[in-house]
Amino acid sequence: FVQEAPAPVRHKKRQRRPAQIPKPEKTRALAEADRFRRAITKCATDNERRELSNEFLGLCRQNACDPALAADLWSQMAKFNSYSFCRAHAASYATLAWSSSYLKAHYPAEFWVGALNNNDGIYEKWVYIEEAKRSGIKVLLPCINRSQDEFTLEQGTPKKIRVGLGRIRQLSQNARKSIYEARKTRPFTGLLDLIARTQVHQFEAENLIRAGALDFTKPKKHFPAPTAPATR
Repeated sequence: FVQEAPAPVRHKKRQRRPAQIPKPEKTRALAEADRFRRAITKCATDNERRELSNEFLGLCRQNACDPALAADLWSQMAKFNSYSFCRAHAASYATLAWSSSYLKAHYPAEFWVGALNNNDGIYEKWVYIEEAKRSGIKVLLPCINRSQDEFTLEQGTPKKIRVGLGRIRQLSQNARKSIYEARKTRPFTGLLDLIARTQVHQFEAENLIRAGALDFTKPKKHFPAPTAPATR
C-alpha cells in the first residue's frame, strides 16, 4: 500500500495526488487506488473518515510501514478534502492568475472591461466598477449616442470605460436595437428626437434619463470667471 519511506514532505508537495500514495502494487490495483482517492474527496462525516483512516493504517501495518510515517501520510491525504487541485487544474489556474496579473498591471482599462463583461463573475458589477475607479480609471455613464450593449473602452488619455445600454434595467432588446440602427444615420439630439426615431417606450425613456444616457442634452453651466481675492 505504501512503498517506502519518502523524503520529508515539504509545503510545496502537500498537494501531491492521493492516488499516487496508495500505489497499485501487491495489495491494491490501480482501480482500487482510484476508488480510495475518490473516497477521500467525497467523505463528509466523521464515521466515513474514521473508516478510511482505519483502512489505510491497517494496510500500512500489513506492509510493515512505519506507524509514524503512515500517520503523517494520512494526515496529509485527509486535508485533500478541504482544499486541493490536481496538477492540470493547478497549472491552469497558475497560468490564468499570471496572465490576469500582467493585464491588470499593464492594461488596466482593458482588463476591467473584460472583467465587467464576464457574466460568470462571482462578484456584483458594482464591485468591479469600484475597483476600477480605485485603479484611477474613470467610468462613464451610459449614452444613447456612444454606448454599445456591454461595457466598452473609450480611447483617450487616459482611457475610460463606458457603461453599456444593456446594463440599464427594463430597457428591452428591441429598444436597444432601434437605438443602434437609428444613430447610424445621425446622432440623437435629444429626448424628442430619440422617441421619434426609435421604438423606445415611455418607461424605457424614463429609465434612460435616470441612468444618465441623455445627460449630453443638459445645458452646460457657465460660471463667472474667478476674481482676485479682496485685500484689506
